[in-house]
Amino acid sequence: MHEFSHLRARKNGAVALVDMHIVVDPMLTVSAAHVLAELVRHRVVSNVKEVADVTIHVDPEQDEDEFTQEELFRALGERRAGAIPDTRSDPIDIEKTVREAIMDLVDGVTSVTHVRVNVFKSGVTTECTIEVDPDAQVREASVIARRTREVVEALDHVRAADIHLELDDWHDDGAMQPTQKAPRNRRVHPP
Repeated sequence: MHEFSHLRARKNGAVALVDMHIVVDPMLTVSAAHVLAELVRHRVVSNVKEVADVTIHVDPEQDEDEFTQEELFRALGERRAGAIPDTRSDPIDIEKTVREAIMDLVDGVTSVTHVRVNVFKSGVTTECTIEVDPDAQVREASVIARRTREVVEALDHVRAADIHLELDDWHDDGAMQPTQKAPRNRRVHPP
């Protein structure tokens, strides 16, 4: 957490209810930002006896390349009104487009396990994890990753793509190959 702002308190009988914003690194995951917010809430409630509850709003730290809240609200309002025909500020649409482009245009990718989208004024950056055949040679996997990066960076508004490789070490029946350890929290993707 970098700072806090918009601190408000309301009296509710003998106790106070607090509302505040915390500013975090914009590249932080939602789950990590949620944990930070809960830690702040717990510290305030535990250390200030008059406070019964705290509502925390999480805001990304702003720099010159990031949208301000006002710019985002304006863009979303214009988009709803039909003035913005593209989806450059909608991370869900961008993720879907990235996944489809990789699966449709890159030979050798067996699945796309993760896509992380970061939206900036200067364009979108993505972090993608792809699975390739576990029997592929390192050179082949490197070529597939390079082609994946080229395909993603060729999409409208995407200025950078970071590609991670993962071996597809699962059999068609969902069982792991015997020489591999089972990864923690592994989601089995049905064929």
